[in-house]
Amino acid sequence: MARRQGSSWYVVAVNGEESTKELAVNLLMLAGKTV
Repeated sequence: MARRQGSSWYVVAVNGEESTKELAVNLLMLAGKTV
C-alpha cells in the first residue's frame, strides 16, 4: 500500500510468514526523485 500526505509518500508491505521475502515494485510516483 502507498499513501501520500502532502509531498511525502509512505509505502508499507506486510509479510505473514517467518521467512524474508524480496519484492520488486514499480513506484512511478517516485520516478526522477531522490528517495
